[in-house]
Amino acid sequence: MKKGLYVSEQLSGFARLAQFLQTHSIELVEAERGSEEEGHIHFVLLDCWEKAAFPLVHTYRKRFPQAGILVLATQRDETDLLQAFSQGADDYQFKPCSEREVAARIRAILKRKEAPAPHISPPAPGNDWDHNPLLEWEGVRMQLDLTKTESRLLQYLLAHQKTIASRQQIIQAVWGGQIDLSSKVLDVHLYNLRKKLQQATDGRISIKTVTNKGFYLISNKE
Repeated sequence: MKKGLYVSEQLSGFARLAQFLQTHSIELVEAERGSEEEGHIHFVLLDCWEKAAFPLVHTYRKRFPQAGILVLATQRDETDLLQAFSQGADDYQFKPCSEREVAARIRAILKRKEAPAPHISPPAPGNDWDHNPLLEWEGVRMQLDLTKTESRLLQYLLAHQKTIASRQQIIQAVWGGQIDLSSKVLDVHLYNLRKKLQQATDGRISIKTVTNKGFYLISNKE
């Protein structure tokens, strides 16, 4: 049975949610029991109410680096959503939402965590894709500080630079098809990668969006 940690200032909905998840072979425990379960937590459910999510995401990502993190938030704050993903959230759901939807999202996170990583071609000698690769593309040299997911995303775009990569193709390559096409997870990682490319190349390399088709790398050199 998978075990999750429930973090919230208000526990009014905990019992009902925990009972529902039990029927899906998922055990939910309160945050106070976290120290007892330190090595056995598979996911963290952050029910943030009126507070910003990203500080909590940062705290629990450091504490449980291998666990999935699902954020439940009452405020539709795009800035908080983007910051939460940048700190390591796996999914972000606005409330109100049903126990059924929460369970489905948790199962999807657990499935992604258990799935083997998609095959990625090895980087050039001396380059560490997971940290600070030094790359050159279209005559532009760039030093990037990437997360593992961002590195997979950039590698895919580089490998398919002559074609438009669809959402479905990217999701299949980077996440093994384990997130929905409508999910904002891809958009958040594209947003973060765009910012890093912008900063590293002074805007000379960017990711172009083609409405209803997909994305591709573009050189903006004069």
